[in-house]
Parts: sequence; C-alpha cells; structure tokens
Amino acid sequence: MKSNLNSVVTPIVPALEILRGEIDRIDDQILHLLEQRYAVIGRVSRAKAGDSVQFLPVRPVRERRIIERLSAKSSRVPVADVAHIWRSILSLSGQFQRQYQIILWGPEEARVALSRLAATRFGSIPMSWAERRDEAIAAARSGKSIVLIPADLLQPSAAPDLDLIGQYQLDCVDHPWALAMGRLAVEADAPPARWHPTSWTHFVHHQLPAYPDQLSVAAVEQKLADAEPVVEGEAAASLSALLIEAEQGRRVLIQAGDCAEPIDSSRADTLAMSALISDLGRRLEQDSETPAILIGRLGGQFAKPRSASVEQHGGQKLAVYRGDAVNHPGASHDERLADPTRLNDAYAQSRRVADWLSNRDSIRGGTTRNLFTSHEALLLNYEAALTRRDPNDGRWWARSAHSLWLGDRTRDPRGAHVEYLSGIANPIGIKCGPTLDSDQLRTLLERIDPERTPGRVMLIARLGHERVADRLGLLMEAVQRSGHPALWLCDPMHGNNLIVGGAKTRLVPDIFAEVEQFVRIARAMGVHPGGLHLEITPRPVLECVDTLAQANSPRRYESRCDPRLNVDQARRLVAHFATVLRVGR
Repeated sequence: MKSNLNSVVTPIVPALEILRGEIDRIDDQILHLLEQRYAVIGRVSRAKAGDSVQFLPVRPVRERRIIERLSAKSSRVPVADVAHIWRSILSLSGQFQRQYQIILWGPEEARVALSRLAATRFGSIPMSWAERRDEAIAAARSGKSIVLIPADLLQPSAAPDLDLIGQYQLDCVDHPWALAMGRLAVEADAPPARWHPTSWTHFVHHQLPAYPDQLSVAAVEQKLADAEPVVEGEAAASLSALLIEAEQGRRVLIQAGDCAEPIDSSRADTLAMSALISDLGRRLEQDSETPAILIGRLGGQFAKPRSASVEQHGGQKLAVYRGDAVNHPGASHDERLADPTRLNDAYAQSRRVADWLSNRDSIRGGTTRNLFTSHEALLLNYEAALTRRDPNDGRWWARSAHSLWLGDRTRDPRGAHVEYLSGIANPIGIKCGPTLDSDQLRTLLERIDPERTPGRVMLIARLGHERVADRLGLLMEAVQRSGHPALWLCDPMHGNNLIVGGAKTRLVPDIFAEVEQFVRIARAMGVHPGGLHLEITPRPVLECVDTLAQANSPRRYESRCDPRLNVDQARRLVAHFATVLRVGR
C-alpha cells in the first residue's frame, strides 16, 4: 500500500480531538507498514536458514546505510530521532529473524551508562548482566548474544574470534568507549576485500577520542578531505629511497622532536626545534663518519596515546589529556572534552609548520639540511581524510607527514591502526615495546609489508635498559628469519620512564645504557644499528635528570606529557651513540 502521509495532515489547526484522530490514522498506517515489513523479514529469515542459522542476524553496515538514507530524506524528523527509531525497529526485526539477547559486563561505575547505551542502541531486545567477563564472552561466542563491554577492559586477544559490531560513546568518564561484539553472518557486513583509507572503520580501534557530537566529526572529516595536503608524496618517496641506503648500512638516522607538540607553536619555536635536529644530525654525521637522515616529530605530533582514560587532578576525576588535536591540557571538565574542531586547528598548524620548514633556507640565509616530518598515526579519521591516491601508479599516500609510526598501544594486528597503515605507501615506523614477542612482530610485518619492500619499515625498539638485553636479540633474529627488510632504530626514552614525586622523569644514565646495549646487540646479530628516535626540546628545561636527587629537587619541567632531553643532554647522547658506532666497526 502506497501512502502519502503529508496528505493526512490538515493545514489549519482544528480542535484537539480532530488532531488526535489524525495521529491515530497515521499510527494505523505505521502499524500496517510494520506488518508488511515483518512479513518480508520472515521470508528473509527462511531464505537465510540454509547457511547462516548459527549466526546472529545483526547487520551493522546494512543498518548504517538504511539510517543514512532515511536521515537524508527526512525534512521534519530530527536526524537523531530517525536513528533512534529505526535502530529500535531494525533490532526488533533481527530479533524476529532469530532470538538473541544483549549481555552487559562492566564495573559498577559503568553500569548506568552501559544500560542506557544498550537501551538506546538495541531498543527493547532482552538484556542481562554477566557476573564475569568470561561469561559474557562465552555468551557472544555461542551465537545467541551480543556482548557490550567497556573498551579499556577488553584486549582483542581475549576474543579473537568475535566480530566487532560497534564502538559507542559511554557517558562515563572512566570508560569513554563501549565495545559491542558477537558472531555475525558474513554477507555485506564483512570488511571490504580491498583496502581503502576508510576501511579501518570495520576494525577494532583503540586510543581514539570519544567525541560527543558525531555530526561535527563528519563535518570536520569532510573539510579535511577537501583540503590541500600537508606534504608532497614525492618527498615521502624520496625518504623511502634514503631508508634503503640506511638498511644497507650506508646511512644513519635521527628522528627527534617534542613529546606532545603544542598546536600553537610559533615560527621561532619550530625553527629552534629544526635547528636542534639539524645540529644533532651534523654532529652524528661528523662523529660517526656516516651520512645522516633527519626526521622531525614536527607538524603533526598533536595527539598522544595514554595508558589510562582518566586522571585525578585537584580532587576531581578528569578525562586524560590526549594532545592538542583532541582536548586541552587545562584542568576542567569542559577543557578535557574531546573536540573534533581541534582537528581543523591541527591541520592549520601542520600547514604553517610545513611552510616554515620549507622556507628555512631564506630565513636562515644559507643552505639547511633536508628535514622530513613524522608523527604517530593515532587519529585515524584525520589521517584517512588527508590520504590521497597517486593518479600515476594508483598508490595511496598519507599526506599529513612524510612518515607515520604505529604506537606500542595500537599495534593490534587485527586493529584499525594496523589496517590503515597497511594500505599507505609511506615509510612506516613500528614501535617495539617489551610486551611484543617474535611471533607478534612477524605478524605485524606480514600485515604492514607483505611484499617485503625495501625502505618501507623502521622498527623502533623501546624496551628499557633493563629489558633490552633479553628482548632485542630475539626480535632481531625473528625479523632476519622472516626475510623482511627493516631499519632498526633505538628509542631509549619510552622504556625508561620513572615516577618521582608524582611526576614522570627519565634518568640520563638509563637512556645512555639502552643506546649502548642496542648498538652492541645489533652488531652481534649482524644488524645495522640504524639510528635514534628521541624526545627533545631546545628549551632550557630539566625534565630528564642524571640522578634521583635531581628529580627530587626543584627543576624546570614544562612537558605536557613525557620528559624530554634538553640541548646539552641530546648532544651528549648523540655523541655517545656515534662513539659506540665507531668502536663496533
């Protein structure tokens, strides 16, 4: 039956009873249409019974497309209402195909938010609470339930066989994300067979902000997709060529910059950092008698992964600071809210930094060393929006920086960050922390570089001076046996964090010790110790210290996240690295 609901509505406001009668007639038509829909659903269920009866009849991709189509057509009904109403209808439709329920598990402080989310997202589907996480996972594995769990309480390795149905914001400061997982029928809901800049959205993603307004996120993503890129693809390709020479032992590399780059850095700040990186490269080149490649953590290092989602500040619990591209370091609830419009600010600053770096020659009145840029590939919606395809060879290039790296907290081989990095042609760094084993590293290399492309992968060891002797040789041996070409770098910063007096610090002797062990182990394995990955600042701070007594004394500490080497400390470390390089020859 075809109806025009607009024809039922009287244009002149009559008596209340007449209006109620009109609503009743509309409700009758809605019921009639639902009856028709359920009849078709019954036939769909019977058509599927032969090959997918063991799976849940949930279709997240199909659902999203339906809601997008209806929202685009809606002229009077708010988009949020369209989504809410149709999600309830679609959830009930799935229940009509095959009975299932929602299982929730989480700590007491997340229960209200989880219950509200489940009711909003899944409508009136039966739901219950599991006493243990394992119980909830088992119910999802059975094919009879969807499990809803706070994202920071479930590692992907705990349920590798379950499909991700969705990640949803939770109105809970402790657990800003919830994972919905279960066993789904394959059909069109499977991740796309071919890589695309947005294919990561089909995978589990960690460390991404919980934005309260998804419409604003979509608007920012579209604006970035229409914007000019930050860097040229040809420059990224030239970096790959230099990395091939470094893999062959003919170059060394310095990758350095701020821990959490401020989004409002001035031109003077940027030029001071670039001058320091150039100075370190020149000293390394002279002392090691080997040409150096320079990469700055510049023009994009505006987001940080964090080990906890909240922190205590002045007696109040706040969402953790995740970098200027996400939220503000100020100590208030509003400042710590994830704001998608800050991505626009990050992009604008990246363009400014790129311009300042390209004009260094004229500013400084002489020739300066080529300086490439890099940052962690953390905010995937930002990276995907700035990814462009080369019309000549069809390859996709991240155009936010010349090189991106995969963090130690986002290196899940089944995760969204690995999926994104696997498809871009840029040189990729992989942080190798103390929990990474040989099999996991080989799996990562197969995902990111299945073709074994020279000049593509940099492996950045961040193990800590107490663990490098036990872990590094095993990882290097695994890579050698796999046949994957890679340039090994040492990050002596992140494995040597200490908390002293409530503040993060790093002992300079620990940093020196890890660098020395890195070179010695690499030489013993027949591997070229390719360079350093450092957090530094040209400012006269004292964040890394020589002794614990210094850490307990008053000192100049300005970092928004991790402690950085000052100019003197960075120069001494590079000189030490160059010395042990020469001795090992």
